[in-house]
Amino acid sequence: MKRVKHSCTYYNVMESLEEWVLPQIKHMTFTGIWRVTLMLSNYKDSVYLSTGEPDFDTPPNVIKAAEDAMKNGKTHYVDPSGLKELREEISKKLKRDNSIEASPDQVIVPVGAEEALATVFQAFVSVGDKVTVFTPAYSLYLDLIQMRGARLSAVNLIDEGDRFRVDLEKLKESITGSKLIILNNPSNPTGYVMNDEEIRAIVDLAVEHGTIIVSDEIYEKMNYSGKRLLSPASIAPENTITINGFSKAYAMTGWRIGYLAAPKEVMEALKIVHHTNVISASSISQYAALEALRGPQDSVKKMVSEYARRMELLYGGLKRLPNVRVAKPEGAIYAFPDFSFYGKDDDEFSVRLARATHVATVPGSTFGEAGRGHLRFTFAASPESIRTALSRIEEFLSSKSDAY
Repeated sequence: MKRVKHSCTYYNVMESLEEWVLPQIKHMTFTGIWRVTLMLSNYKDSVYLSTGEPDFDTPPNVIKAAEDAMKNGKTHYVDPSGLKELREEISKKLKRDNSIEASPDQVIVPVGAEEALATVFQAFVSVGDKVTVFTPAYSLYLDLIQMRGARLSAVNLIDEGDRFRVDLEKLKESITGSKLIILNNPSNPTGYVMNDEEIRAIVDLAVEHGTIIVSDEIYEKMNYSGKRLLSPASIAPENTITINGFSKAYAMTGWRIGYLAAPKEVMEALKIVHHTNVISASSISQYAALEALRGPQDSVKKMVSEYARRMELLYGGLKRLPNVRVAKPEGAIYAFPDFSFYGKDDDEFSVRLARATHVATVPGSTFGEAGRGHLRFTFAASPESIRTALSRIEEFLSSKSDAY
């Protein structure tokens, strides 16, 4: 009897603990980016065009720098803001590549760009605050808004079928009272690249309304558009926090290393949040990142050139699919075709497609309501995988069958 009573008491306590979970967290679900991928993990013939994972290896010189750091005992805590020499190199890179003036003291090295974003949200966003986001948007932005109990002010990109563009009139209505506006250029999931005129208009509105610009530039190297990428911090440094990292450009997703540059006035707050959360990013990853910036950039150029070829392959194949509209990706590593002819429930359609073809994609509604009816495809996969996926999907759509 005592054992049963103890068991029941323990069960009741666990039930009450669940009630303590914050309501905004309790109503969240696991990101749709991984749902179909995990569903297909037991099939040997699965093709994954879902996750934004480069299928290239980290450059050998970067790996060697990490090995040398470990052999030389550089495996201890480092400055919470990041290695001084790495922050100095990032400062030089920002000036050289982005025309951003940011001293090493204005740079933090977080555990990837995602921790940088989380740090910004923790430092600035409270319950009820308004955050403006261009949608479809990377799902993390939407998740962070929900986790902070903030309000989403969505500005839907205009989907013209063959291209996306910013709705500046809608932005003028939406930005009033916003604490932050999030830019992601080039864009995940659409592959859209904003031009100078659009960036300048957004910056002008943000400055006018006293809104902090958070510029996520993680895909800056993946630009196939011919457009110049204008960093907001190059024209409004006092209003802009710039976020970037090493995951995409140097195929270093598993190293979890990024960087953040911000105005001097807010650095102390950002450093406190970052230090409280993680103390510091991995010392080994930081030495690897240092070599990534200092070393030869040939691997980056080769990778981007190969992505451009794969983009053309995927785009051409998607265009040939019956009743599918697709804008040509201008940057990043994604295409975002419209499959709404086959039903508005993209979540259900992506599952049905996966079961029939063993091809993993991401439902567009993962990236907000503006993505409904779309699927996100990545071309960070081998050409063979892309061709196989397109062939299976074309057969599925042509037969309108649920069984591949």
